[in-house]
Amino acid sequence: MCQSGYGDAYSFVLPSNLKRHAAQDFPEIIPFSKVLNAPGTLTFSHPAVEPWNPAFEEIIAARQPWSVSAQSGLAGTFMAATRFQSVWEDLTLAGALRHEWQHSYTTASDERIQTGLKRDSEYLIARSSPDKKTLLQGVVIRDGITDAKAPHYSLDAPSLERLYLALQGEAIPLDGPFNRLDLKASWSDTEVDADNHSLRAPINTKIAVEGDIRALMLASRLTSPEGSWIALEGRWDRYDADRFAREYGPNQISAIRMPDAHAEQVAIEAGHGWHLTRARIEAAIRADLRQTDIEQADIRPNVPGVARAIYNITPRELYRKYYGFTGDTDQSAHEIGARARLEYDLAPENMVFFDLRRTIRLPELPELYYANTGTSALAQIGNPELEAEKHHKVEIGVKQLRHGFTRYGRGGTPGSSRVEVSGFADHIQDFIILDHARGQSGTIANDGSLIYRNADAVLSGMTAEMHYNALEWLALRVHLIGQHGRDLTDRRPLYQVAPVEANLFVDLFGSETPWNSGVHLRWVGAKRDTDSQAATGTGQDRNGPRGSFVTTDLYGGYQPSRNLGFSMEIANLFNRSYQEFIAEAPQTPTTTHPEAPGRTVLLRLIASF
Repeated sequence: MCQSGYGDAYSFVLPSNLKRHAAQDFPEIIPFSKVLNAPGTLTFSHPAVEPWNPAFEEIIAARQPWSVSAQSGLAGTFMAATRFQSVWEDLTLAGALRHEWQHSYTTASDERIQTGLKRDSEYLIARSSPDKKTLLQGVVIRDGITDAKAPHYSLDAPSLERLYLALQGEAIPLDGPFNRLDLKASWSDTEVDADNHSLRAPINTKIAVEGDIRALMLASRLTSPEGSWIALEGRWDRYDADRFAREYGPNQISAIRMPDAHAEQVAIEAGHGWHLTRARIEAAIRADLRQTDIEQADIRPNVPGVARAIYNITPRELYRKYYGFTGDTDQSAHEIGARARLEYDLAPENMVFFDLRRTIRLPELPELYYANTGTSALAQIGNPELEAEKHHKVEIGVKQLRHGFTRYGRGGTPGSSRVEVSGFADHIQDFIILDHARGQSGTIANDGSLIYRNADAVLSGMTAEMHYNALEWLALRVHLIGQHGRDLTDRRPLYQVAPVEANLFVDLFGSETPWNSGVHLRWVGAKRDTDSQAATGTGQDRNGPRGSFVTTDLYGGYQPSRNLGFSMEIANLFNRSYQEFIAEAPQTPTTTHPEAPGRTVLLRLIASF
């Protein structure tokens, strides 16, 4: 389904980041708040946390009428952006323009990676707060990506156009048992044109895809003074795409890639919050109902000649061939989720939390209805009989502030610290796996094509972060994250689970003169437990088992005035050769791994007026 970059509106049960495992159809829309400093779309190096950059943080937070920024980045990325706003009494008009250009880059081993894109994004936002509490807002975003080449990717994107519209009303006062109303409506439209010949040297088999993805969302939430709420949500999604065989002519369809699939979904959530002397408790239950279907179940591709036998198969025939599916493509889903969270203050600056939830992830339209025909290297077949994922997750954490911690770095109290630690375990019933057809349970084909099926899995992990203001001119930050996943049904590792990663930042800064400098040490642990064999597993860990690596970055910044800031970073100082474990977006079965960039100098400038 369409990923708009703006998460679920008002649900407490359903987290906005619950997405298809290790998959992303398109890069996210960059939020308006990050227009000036967001990294490039394709970086091929992505630490879990970024260095402290106080000049950018302060100037962006100041929200002057005009702000401009420019930066060079990893993987040959250059970006320029401007943000503006004007205020008239209770009305604010804001907008932004952002241009990104990314081209080929060189690795530490002197390999030239052929990649690149151009990305232009425009934002227009109108806000009104007539009574200083209520917020009325309208958002228009156009995001255009052209000439997008991902390395070793079978389909580049000469054009990807997205339009996002939203209307929102927050904290609207009401009379009665519910005294607050929140409303949101959004519309997104994505048009993609992808092929394997426009941006690279043509090959014999010229494949192209044209698709249109649309989504309409309506959401509301009623809140009472006692802490109760009721949230309602409705969605309509449509995904239509064809794959063309251009070597046979401009209009020869080789697959009904997404056979005009659509979904209608409604959800209702009811919850309550309790605020006690030292504790806060929230609990809610959510019901989701969804109907999906396709309009082109019996449309046949039209490839001529001897290739007809492997290409000219209807979506319904594909589902029957791979799963024995003989039912109606009109599918229904009815699922219940729930969540409870307790936060308890052990001391004024010491809090522990316990979070328990049952979260539902309904199958996305591609997982249900993909209909890519062809050889096993091309075929990718959705499964209309997929069950929804049921996540049973428990999370425990603690947050501690000591000696009057208020902020990190300049302006923070010397000797103060902040520590946050959390861990989770998630047992996933009917986890949706992208696998190869080998006649396993629920599959009758045995030709190695990519298919979707359900299995049980477990995913666990932990995160720890410590901020410490050692002296008036010295601060330290440590971030540790790790996950472990297991496919319980097939008794093998869960694919595309990142290895353990630790980041250490040592920051120096002036208390009077606004300068800063620092060093970033990053360690990524070895990844031995992988699902990298397509003959016996999913093969989704395409780069296989890997050893650990360490990188070192140096960075610094200077703010000569309150409206002007510079920063510089030398990334991968010692020119280490390494590959990130998780594949870059777009994550598809045909993506393979390039090395990360070698030693790179990054420059940033920001100014406001």
